[in-house]
Amino acid sequence: MAPTPGLRLARLLPPVLCLGLAYAAFNNAYTPPFRGQANSEYSGWETFTIPFNGPNTPDVAETSSDDATLTQTTPGAILTSTGNIYNPAGPSHFVLSDTLPADLQEVVLQVSVFGVPADYGSFILSYTDTSGQLVSLPPDSIQNLWNAGGSLEDRIDWDLSANPDSITDYTIQFDASAVHMSLDAVNLDVRFDGGGIGTNYCQANVNSTGTTSSISATGSDAVSDNNLTLQMSDVPMNQFGYFLNGLAQGFVPNPGGSAGNLCIGGAVGRHGAQVGNSGSSGSIAVGIDLTALPRPSGGPVAAQAGETWYFQGWFRDSATSNFTDGLAITFQ
Repeated sequence: MAPTPGLRLARLLPPVLCLGLAYAAFNNAYTPPFRGQANSEYSGWETFTIPFNGPNTPDVAETSSDDATLTQTTPGAILTSTGNIYNPAGPSHFVLSDTLPADLQEVVLQVSVFGVPADYGSFILSYTDTSGQLVSLPPDSIQNLWNAGGSLEDRIDWDLSANPDSITDYTIQFDASAVHMSLDAVNLDVRFDGGGIGTNYCQANVNSTGTTSSISATGSDAVSDNNLTLQMSDVPMNQFGYFLNGLAQGFVPNPGGSAGNLCIGGAVGRHGAQVGNSGSSGSIAVGIDLTALPRPSGGPVAAQAGETWYFQGWFRDSATSNFTDGLAITFQ
């Protein structure tokens, strides 16, 4: 899968330059909106210590979990003076292994290299399902973040919120596209089940940033608490959006010329009085009044214990609009 926008391959540099030049940090790193939340983990590598057949543990100070390790398995690799993994003998092969406390929902991997790019078709997330079968998944999107001075930075995303399997142990593998790639830095952000409310359903379409937008909820699913916050994430920056609600699932592709899918069936309520802007974070969060859920006719209604309501985010997306995936919440 090629990154978007189009990525021109960096010119192959002599090995001596690869040994002497390294950035050991990202020039244009992306921070997912879920980083720092209770149901997330961040691992960062900027200085590697083992170039071949040994696990490198995260070394960035902000790392929240040391469960993830990264191993390079192609012979001939060496460490540069600045802690890069550089291989003058052949294309490097990397294996990132991780263990989570709950079901994996989302992965945002960022890779910074020097010299030649990674092989974008080689990125694979793998896990073993309950029947013992190995499942291998290509990324949902790859986006180039930086391409200057021989440095290449890419973001690779997997959205697993609709995956029926429970994933707590997984690996990500990727290769260099050619000899002389120098791995400079890696960021791994994961979101897992356990901090949110409700169940995601209905796959979102890719938006203009090259990723899919998602909806999540925090607070309480008890109607008596009236404490529910909805958030849409990975929305294009500085765009307006609001939330929708309904009492049934549905699927309408490209409604009204939208680039996304409407995942709510029947009468659709719009939280138009709570329009938000995604700003620089690419996210919109709104507190929902469970005693006054807007409906298309008859005025607002209160959620009742035992009811399942369906929510979705709508947002402007370039010259059109788009949607997040759906979120089903059964209230108590």
